[in-house]
Formats: sequence, structure tokens, C-alpha cells
Amino acid sequence: MRGKFIVFEGPDGSGKTTQLRLLAERLAAEGVSAASEREPTGSALGSLVREILSGRRVCEPQTLALLFSADRSEHIGDMLRLLDEGKHVLCDRYVFSSIAYQGLDLPTEWVAEVNRPNTERLMPDAVVYIDLDERACMERITRGRDAVEELFETRERIKRVRSNYEYAFDRLPPERLFRIDGARTQEEVARDIYGCVRPLLAER
Repeated sequence: MRGKFIVFEGPDGSGKTTQLRLLAERLAAEGVSAASEREPTGSALGSLVREILSGRRVCEPQTLALLFSADRSEHIGDMLRLLDEGKHVLCDRYVFSSIAYQGLDLPTEWVAEVNRPNTERLMPDAVVYIDLDERACMERITRGRDAVEELFETRERIKRVRSNYEYAFDRLPPERLFRIDGARTQEEVARDIYGCVRPLLAER
């Protein structure tokens, strides 16, 4: 039986990466096979994207969006193989992040169109969207990181990212979107996510 594809989304600082890890650990303890993935990937393309995001390389916004899409295209092949093997896939960011973030400097419609071949190949069975306002996001970012900030980690940009996410989610059937309030404790958020996702994984 084919596995389920679950995407975690949210603005920087929302805690999505931590929540994906917590869900993966809980599923593993239950004997549920679930692979944890992320975008950008660890491939050569993904590493190049991360260098650009960190400011170590510079390129045009269109180039960055195309690199994201190309990295995703390769990644989809790997994830489809996992899904066809019956493994669930939990992915940290997907097309919706591209629309939300590259849409800061480019028309959101253009970014969505660039990624249309990717969404035609693979759409999530569910998207866990952890929402958190820009003030709280920035507090978490500045408290939890001492590395060089990535390009998009400013308060005003996070506000615009949250708005762009709403446009991105218009492309998703509403029953596949789980909105989670990220302002609560880690344990409360994890409990809500498990309650949303676990029944879906039982559908085989």
C-alpha cells in the first residue's frame, strides 16, 4: 500500500522542524515507518540553494526560485520511491514555501507556475501548517540562533510570508490543510498534530 505524504509548513521560527521530529519519533516508537525529508535537500542543488539563502552566494530572485524548483523535482523522484514502498514521508517544506518566500520578490503566480510540474507529480495528502505571528517568530529566531540570519528572517518579511501562504493554500483541497496554533507549548502543539495526522496514516 502506498504511503502518505505529509508536509510541514510555517514561517521561520514557527517550530515546524521540531514538530516534524517529534512526530517522527512518536511514530517510530509505535512501529510506524516514516521517512523524514526536508527542502532544500542535501543534494548539490539543495546545498547551492542554502548557500544563497545564507548570503554566501548571490543570484537573481528568478534564479533562486528555479533552483528551488529543480531541487524539488529531483527530490520528488526520491519521495515517490519511498511512498511506493509503503513508507510515509514527512517533509519539512514543499511547494507552498516557495510560493510564500519566493513570492516576496516575484509574482506569486509565476512561482506557482514554475512549480506546477512538481505539484502535478506529487501533492501532499496533508499539510500541517504551524502558524505563529511575526513578533513571536522573531523572538524565537533571535533567541534560538546565533548563526548568520538567512535572507527572509525579518519581521516585515515574515508578515508577508504568512500572507503569501494563504495564496499558496488556495491550491490545496481544504480538507488536506491542518492549521495549528504555534503559540502554545511544544507539547500542546505536538498533541494536536498527532491527533490530526495519526488517523490519516491509518487509512491504508
